[in-house]
Amino acid sequence: MQSPSHPRYSFVRVVLITTCAFEALTLGARGQPCEWSRIAEAGPVSRSSHAMVFDSGRNVAVMFGGTSGLGRHNDTWEWNGEEWNRVATTGPTPRYLHAMAFDSRRGRTVLFGGYGEGNRVQGDTWEWNGNFWSRVSTSGPPPRERHGMAFDSARGVTVLFGGRDGSRRYNDTWEWDGAAWRLVATDGPPAQWTNSITYDRTRGVTVFFGGSGVQDTWEWDGVRWRQVAQSGPAYREDYRMAHDADRGVTVLFGGYRNGALGDTWEWDGVQWTQVSSSGPSPRASYAMTFDDARGHVLLYSGGGRGDTWMWNGSDWTQIGSRPSPRAEHAMAFDARRRVSVMFGGTSGGDETWLWNGAGWTLAVNTGPAPRTGAALAYDHGRRVIVLFGGRSGSAYLNDTWEWNGIEWRQVASTGPPPRSRHAMTYDAARRVTVLFGGEVSAWQGAQDTWEWNGVAWTQRIVPSQPSPRFWHAMAYDSGRAVTVLFGGFQNVALGDTWEWNGTEWIEVENDVPPGRRFHTMAYDSARGVAVMFGGDDGRSTIFDETWEWNGVEWTMVAENGPSGRTDQAMTFDSTRAVLVQFGAGETWEYDCGRITLSVAGTCPSGGPVRIEWSGAPPEAQAALIYSRATGSFVIPKGRPCAGTQLGLGANQIQVAWQGSSGPNGTRVLNTTAPPAACGGYLQLLVLASCELSNVGRID
Repeated sequence: MQSPSHPRYSFVRVVLITTCAFEALTLGARGQPCEWSRIAEAGPVSRSSHAMVFDSGRNVAVMFGGTSGLGRHNDTWEWNGEEWNRVATTGPTPRYLHAMAFDSRRGRTVLFGGYGEGNRVQGDTWEWNGNFWSRVSTSGPPPRERHGMAFDSARGVTVLFGGRDGSRRYNDTWEWDGAAWRLVATDGPPAQWTNSITYDRTRGVTVFFGGSGVQDTWEWDGVRWRQVAQSGPAYREDYRMAHDADRGVTVLFGGYRNGALGDTWEWDGVQWTQVSSSGPSPRASYAMTFDDARGHVLLYSGGGRGDTWMWNGSDWTQIGSRPSPRAEHAMAFDARRRVSVMFGGTSGGDETWLWNGAGWTLAVNTGPAPRTGAALAYDHGRRVIVLFGGRSGSAYLNDTWEWNGIEWRQVASTGPPPRSRHAMTYDAARRVTVLFGGEVSAWQGAQDTWEWNGVAWTQRIVPSQPSPRFWHAMAYDSGRAVTVLFGGFQNVALGDTWEWNGTEWIEVENDVPPGRRFHTMAYDSARGVAVMFGGDDGRSTIFDETWEWNGVEWTMVAENGPSGRTDQAMTFDSTRAVLVQFGAGETWEYDCGRITLSVAGTCPSGGPVRIEWSGAPPEAQAALIYSRATGSFVIPKGRPCAGTQLGLGANQIQVAWQGSSGPNGTRVLNTTAPPAACGGYLQLLVLASCELSNVGRID
């Protein structure tokens, strides 16, 4: 039985896809061009040792520079209370450990020094007027970094204190009036490693808190320094302070003392009080300022985390985030919750991040211990993400965890021997997670195959299998019900292709692509191909190629896109029919011109529904598939497009309509949906080519 093909139809007349007698059609390859696109993400890349001030004339926080795994930065960003906007990539040379202050009388952000060009400390002075940077002086204080700066609004001068140049530490005080620097004191607080100062507008003094072995507090009134306290927060380095003008207190957070700190303190001019031990994760080398317009302290990044926080005097609240650059992290797509999940990595620690196609969200930083080289796979049958192993410091791990969309739960501590840099994927036909290889000791790969059924691991003993290796990649081809493995490393980069059918490993290719390690691979179920990107040859060549495996041969399909890189992670978003990659601090998507489906209804009461799509092959036969949930349903054998993995779940999956697209590949359907259809999902399937649209919700 087939659904009617005229423009109007009812959701009441539907046919189960598992029993619908579709006309037999030939599985074809999707013919639309594929391209990589870098996704514009909100906010600067995470960094450390940057500087930030609040421009009260324009009501924005201004941030410049810093350092990350990508190197030193010279970008300028502004925070308007809702989002970060990059406003300049020229100006001062890339640097970190510099200092800034906002001159509210002249409406200028003043920057001095830092560590940068030529791997030297700098001694230049720059000003930002909201449109461009100008270098205004190359004389004044000797070059330095780790100094402190604050604007004394009562006297109209920027105050600079301390800093260092190599082994030399300064305790001199300078003032900048917008035209010249003037040395005003050579005594006061002892010379320190870290020098953070802030201006207390309530009492008209600049506040300094000691670092590097001392915990004294000093104040500068424009004439002399005066020690006002010898107790308070424990001594620390690389902390920051900001004065909350609304409440009349100076706020200090975190820093470093035998490890990163996460405590919050306030100074009222008489004593220090610890006011919180929760909020941002422990960190040092972040940036902090007081947002006059919105009445809270603003903190950004530090410790390799790209998050934005505000302090209102009683609680910290996270208001913006993105993952930091990292390597040896892992990703998998959670089809039930329609998000790509990323865990761990070199700077990711124990963070779990979610990508929904529009932005990243930090879900939790609890669960598995921080690690690198772990592997993730989404168990479609049990709707959980499985994590195994990895490395924490020098320790190889063999714990198994599962993510249910809310929290991680450890489900096993036995199974495969401890390892890192292994590969793992989910075999939907046999409902098991498959693991192969990995590094079990320094530079030594494993050669074993294991399967996880949700209860226990089982080693599969087979007569022939790939050689020992690590840094390889695997993906499950749901169309042919085989796991595909390529490459890896054991003394040299490997270039062989193997397939696991649940019973045996079969080598199917040993010629192209060139051998590599650190690459990533995911299966594009909308087009029926495994896609591989990047890696290196174990020597000097880093690849920026994109390859596809169709079960018969490899084809290089794109040389544009992300720059050559290693240690990225990638997964296939079956809801939006795009590959998602995160690496080098960048998010990219590989889109093959998917069909765009939109659904507009009158739920929850039911009624008129408008369904529209574009981008389909002209006059192609197609079917609209309906389900109560998203997921990863695989069309069974014997049916058109058998093996195609939908972005829909198996719950009440049905064919709601079958017909053809218009001459230009578009179609508009106007229909009526009963209340029972509200909240369900639709996906368009082109029957000749098995192309898929995105998933649309009836609401």
